[in-house]
Amino acid sequence: VEVYSAETRPLLQGARLTAWELSAAGIPVTLVPDSAACGLLHSGRIDAVVVGADRIADAVAAIKLYGTPLVVVDMGTATVFDAVTRDGDYLGGSLVPGITVAANALYTSASQLRRVELIAPKTAIGRTTAAALQSGLVLGQVSMVEGMVDGMFDRLFDRMFDGMFDGMFD
Repeated sequence: VEVYSAETRPLLQGARLTAWELSAAGIPVTLVPDSAACGLLHSGRIDAVVVGADRIADAVAAIKLYGTPLVVVDMGTATVFDAVTRDGDYLGGSLVPGITVAANALYTSASQLRRVELIAPKTAIGRTTAAALQSGLVLGQVSMVEGMVDGMFDRLFDRMFDGMFDGMFD
């Protein structure tokens, strides 16, 4: 057994701690950046992947509802993105702070900012601090989700067509 550690967990509980724990138990472990996980999966060197049960459940439900390929977006404490290929292979994903976590970080770090209702304003340009916060938090979250989904779909469709034309124009 050899383990590639590329987990995303809370501060001081991430891949380094996992690697240290595995190493202390005598299990060979290689620490890799999260961005290398998809390449390792694609290489065929990985026999098993450990991700949160919530991410697997989301992906399975989305496949049943919408088919593949797809990008699953789960918005909660974190906003989680998971990519699934046309063949139903789980590629991996991305996690960012959820809108409430981001808002709370602003409220606790910037003493002059007051809590606002998380609703979409009529315009992206806030004329007051409250409207600017709503714009940044709500419309910023929407833009981030759209950008992440677009980027993941670009990669999913690139992957679908990889090798399709190999040898055709030699």
